[in-house]
Amino acid sequence: MKRIWFLIILLLPLKVYAIDYDITKFKIDAHVDINGDMTVNECIIQTGNFNGFKRDILYNSDSIYSASDITDIRVYTANINCDIINEMTLVNNGSLGSTGYYEKNNINNQLSLKMYNYANNESKGYYISYKLLDVALLHNDVGEVYWNFIGKDFQDPLNDVSIQLTLPNNDDSIKVWAHGPLSGEVKSISNGLVATISSVKEYTFIDTRMTFNRNQIINAKKNTHQDQLKTILKEEISAADKANKLRKYDNIKYYIIKGIDVLTIILTIFIIGYTIYIINKHFKKDKNPLPVKYYREFPTEDTPSNVEYLINHRVSVKSFSAEISNLIRKKLITVSPLNKKEYLLTKSTNNEELSKSDNILMNLLFNTIGNSKEVSTKEIRNYPTSNSRAVKFNNQYLKWKTVVENESTKKNYFENQTKLKYKKGLFLSIFFLLGIVFMAIGSIIGILLSIISFVCMLIIILNFKRTTEGNNYYYQWIGLKNFMLDFSNMSDKELPEITLWEKYLVYATMFGIAKSVEKVLKVKIEANPEYYHNFNSFIFLTSNLTSSINNSVSKAYSSTSSNLSSGTGSGGGFSSGGGGGGGGGGGGGF
Repeated sequence: MKRIWFLIILLLPLKVYAIDYDITKFKIDAHVDINGDMTVNECIIQTGNFNGFKRDILYNSDSIYSASDITDIRVYTANINCDIINEMTLVNNGSLGSTGYYEKNNINNQLSLKMYNYANNESKGYYISYKLLDVALLHNDVGEVYWNFIGKDFQDPLNDVSIQLTLPNNDDSIKVWAHGPLSGEVKSISNGLVATISSVKEYTFIDTRMTFNRNQIINAKKNTHQDQLKTILKEEISAADKANKLRKYDNIKYYIIKGIDVLTIILTIFIIGYTIYIINKHFKKDKNPLPVKYYREFPTEDTPSNVEYLINHRVSVKSFSAEISNLIRKKLITVSPLNKKEYLLTKSTNNEELSKSDNILMNLLFNTIGNSKEVSTKEIRNYPTSNSRAVKFNNQYLKWKTVVENESTKKNYFENQTKLKYKKGLFLSIFFLLGIVFMAIGSIIGILLSIISFVCMLIIILNFKRTTEGNNYYYQWIGLKNFMLDFSNMSDKELPEITLWEKYLVYATMFGIAKSVEKVLKVKIEANPEYYHNFNSFIFLTSNLTSSINNSVSKAYSSTSSNLSSGTGSGGGFSSGGGGGGGGGGGGGF
């Protein structure tokens, strides 16, 4: 049994390969012999992480231009300069991670080579040599070679592609064409053609066509016994005219897109400036009316949640904790310690009328979490541990938050600017849609217009401005917060009356500074116990209570969130059309 496991382990691949590569060069040198055969040498440079490359060569597609067979197949490893390093070894089954081996199959007139050449963030090359029989074609007036060197089944984008096709001797009557992407270029040389293109998208073919003096391939076997040059020229002129029209269209489109890009930038700058103008004119906050940094009194009788809404235009879980402490301060909830960190909250028999938001809070504490009369801080903290409880907690919390925000809105601390926001938001949405249209046309910069328009739209919609009364109260409450933050730097004579400390603690919870205020309280009590001995406020004397409530509510809210998440032949550019020659095939890395 141990031997079996040992063999299994040996047979398993030892590495896992993340395939990520580019074809950085594809070079083809092809030479036509006097008998019409064509010898082809291909060099493919692959860069990145890969196990190898697969090359498919379709040599017979039932076209008059097809080859009759493929022979003399040799496969080599090569360096980035396309110099041969070593000949690869033919095997029946190669293995991932190996180098120097290849598999070969010849089925349905297509040669398939799977070459193993493992690389880890490096460049490696393949040099393939083969002979295609009976490629060239004799006509009465000219000889012709029409071959698809890169087939439409190539699954990888290619870079730095060059194809050189030559004849046995120089020929002044040679005419050349190439078909494929319009960015390619083909030119005639003394004994053939050279076609080049910087990049080719995946699944894009490139073929070349060449006519020449028929005496160059006088021994070729294929012969149409017809005059064909006029027909070929007619086909290629038609293809070139079509390609030139497409180029003209592409040039017009290019300048249109460039113009749109410039317009997009101008509009983006305008939108940013427009948004700044709107904010300054309609949403600019009024200056602080207070002559001093501190405000010692409570500005209004607003609840902690009302005050947070005034300051932030929203209500958070901090106010939820503060409102519980406020109900304790108002004797609507009584407290008794269970240990140093945990407390029992008991619903008071006090019949003082509660607000709608207080009723929701009390119901959540005592009816949803507690036993209708009592609830501990630990029970609050641990309640939303299941999905069903989290849903209940979240629903009631959101209900409380909505009611509080509605109650706060009625105080008219903020200007009603709904119509203004609607108009400006609608105006900016036009630019947002315009950016999408620009992107559809082809302007990548159009995305900038859409993003900036959307962001500016949100800024205007989410912005708010306080009324004069709201602004005055805002700075008074901020002044009170500053006053509480500096308690530790004040002498006993400067501190507020001890009977107010309980209220300070409640609002300190909403401000998020309860721990700082509690710390000062402890220091002052320890330093002057005789001054405070007559004070018997439970929330004040038991300073851990505020922290315990705040901690329990914060943990419960966090648990809730986590449980709810789950042409003419003289050369030039490539022509459109094509694809009628022999050859083809594809390839791709693995």
